[in-house]
Amino acid sequence: MKNTIFVSILLSFNLFIFAEKLDKSFSKFKLIDIGYSANSGKENILGGQLQIEAFGKDIWGKHDEFTFKYEKLKGDFDFSVQVESLTATDAYTKAGIMARANLNDSSQHVIFHVFPDNRVRHNNNGGCEFQYRLKTGEDMKAIYPDLKTAGKLYDVTFPKTWIRLKRSGNVFISFISDDNKKWHQFSSFTILMPHELYVGLAVTAHNSVKSTKARFKNIQVQKIKTKSHPAFVCTDYTQGKVFVISADGKKEWEYPAEKCNDISILPNGNFLFNTGHGVKELTRQKEVVFSYESKSEIYACQRLPNGNTFVGECNTGKLLEINPMGKILKTVKLLPDSVDGGYAFIRNARKHANGNFLVAHYGLDKVCEYDSIGKLVRKIPIQGGPHSVIRLENGNTVIACSDHNGEPKIVEIDPKDEIVWQLTKSELPDIDLKFMTGMQYMPNGNFVLTNWLGHNQFGTAPHAFEITRNKKIMWIYNDNSFVKTISNIALLTHNK
Repeated sequence: MKNTIFVSILLSFNLFIFAEKLDKSFSKFKLIDIGYSANSGKENILGGQLQIEAFGKDIWGKHDEFTFKYEKLKGDFDFSVQVESLTATDAYTKAGIMARANLNDSSQHVIFHVFPDNRVRHNNNGGCEFQYRLKTGEDMKAIYPDLKTAGKLYDVTFPKTWIRLKRSGNVFISFISDDNKKWHQFSSFTILMPHELYVGLAVTAHNSVKSTKARFKNIQVQKIKTKSHPAFVCTDYTQGKVFVISADGKKEWEYPAEKCNDISILPNGNFLFNTGHGVKELTRQKEVVFSYESKSEIYACQRLPNGNTFVGECNTGKLLEINPMGKILKTVKLLPDSVDGGYAFIRNARKHANGNFLVAHYGLDKVCEYDSIGKLVRKIPIQGGPHSVIRLENGNTVIACSDHNGEPKIVEIDPKDEIVWQLTKSELPDIDLKFMTGMQYMPNGNFVLTNWLGHNQFGTAPHAFEITRNKKIMWIYNDNSFVKTISNIALLTHNK
């Protein structure tokens, strides 16, 4: 029976990847048993399916025992497969996609695998798991599904279960799907591994004398070249740090900034950002050239054309204009002095050329426009916790919403309050929106968006990406090696 019955080698353009045809057929993938086992694994082609029968104690701890159908792959790849069935020899029987540094039983590796069912297993209440061994000979660790937020998203539903493992540099991203169309990201994990890896299907029975049988179908292997992101500066709210990240993903600069949430690149090349209860302007040499401190929490700051700085105080509800010497020149009060707006009253806010202020009232589920003395001139109700807001030259308003109602999104609204464009939680094939925070509008009409991964979402989606009006992804940033969450971003190559 021809191998093309159960495997396809793809040549396509898929989202942000450029695929190049692998000049090898799946028949050249080799079958091997790794680790000691009294019984050998077998493979058969049955009715268009690849069946692997395997023994082995486990893929866990310091040493592995399993059967591996593999090929050597260099560089980035995208490997997906339909798991039609998996015999429940044991609760911890496993079948999945593995990328391994070598064929020793204690090798460094990552694996995204399914279990035979969705029963409770120690820390895992779902049907799949991402596991890894950071260094050869070390104990393995795992990333478990967060069912509080995912529900049954990560359950197995054989034969309607597809899994996927994608490499982008040193970042390995896992996905699961029940239809091979809509993929839900399970994890994103950064690990330094060799350029060439042993990649393929791994099966273990969790039993040395009784076998398991895993049936696979629709095996797809892409060798990919990922379009790199541009250099940018960003705020990591969770760690309280500002980072400059190069186009090749390296950390070039960092500075401590508690609860940093807003950042911009000034015409002189300096950075302006909030610091929890203040605002700073820093040179690349980390010299402070402007500073403002307050008892109120601050999440919004902006350099005005006249050289002054706009600051939005959250607790006090004050919109301030401050000169370069730190003197407050103008105060617009949105709250009485006796009222504390709390931590959620204001997130992003901007002053516009006409003197009006556009304010995202995060905790009130609305965006408001105020005139120069604080009179309300427009209210835009928006569910989900508006975090950032942009007024476009055509008069439309773009709003980034968080996760208050479980539906994070980006919404563009015209002056008549009609929605003219939006990006919803799960409409992108490879990216789930978790908590939309920062936005940068590009001269070409694209948006650069930050996807904050707090609230137990770390590693489950990219931190940032650029998207066109047609919802084509131009690039993503998903490195978790030193970044925890990104709340705002500004590209170093396109500052607007």
